Amino acid sequence: MNLTTVKQMRRSLETLPMGLQEAYKSSLDRILIQPPGRPSLALRVIGWVTHSERPLTVNEILEAFAVEEDFDEIDEENLTSPKMLLQVCVGLVTINEVDSTLRMVHATAHEFFRSLPGGFAVLEEDIAKTCLGYQCLRPLEKGACTTVENLDLRLQEMPFLSYAAQYWGTHVRRIEQHIEPRILKLLDNPSLRASSFQALQHRKRKDRDLAAASFEAFPSG
Repeated sequence: MNLTTVKQMRRSLETLPMGLQEAYKSSLDRILIQPPGRPSLALRVIGWVTHSERPLTVNEILEAFAVEEDFDEIDEENLTSPKMLLQVCVGLVTINEVDSTLRMVHATAHEFFRSLPGGFAVLEEDIAKTCLGYQCLRPLEKGACTTVENLDLRLQEMPFLSYAAQYWGTHVRRIEQHIEPRILKLLDNPSLRASSFQALQHRKRKDRDLAAASFEAFPSG
């Protein structure tokens, strides 16, 4: 099968109701025979899409994938393009036009790739490490923001921060023993800890005065 676009994949789902596993296995084979670097990127995208705690936007995924071990800043040259993310996934992943989240092309595709054996622990470790590493980036060493406007700007400039702060604990619990030093790096630094806690607690409010007032009681470390 030559399932390289969303349209072709959807057509396959309609015409081959009894052969979905074969269709997805064929697409997986197509992923694996791509040039070096592309198969690993595709499997990482699909893994994150099927195992994240909530749907991730394109910008969240791009920012997360740009995190590098032992580097405390995001290098703009390390950002992948949305077009590349879709291309390497050979039609299995699409962008939701309403909220810009990455989704599997069909619920059955989500179930099929989520249930693939052998890679769950590695994937969980990847997500957990990325969440922890992102929260240790240099901009967060400044500590908690002092105004709502500054926090909104931080969350805009660091699109993966909201997810990382909210769900790092969920991902870490499953493989905690393997990454304890990374956990301690975040929790033992008062500025990083405060930045993470603030991002976790932040909710966009229509009442800007109420939101601003909440900063007065916010812990600084």
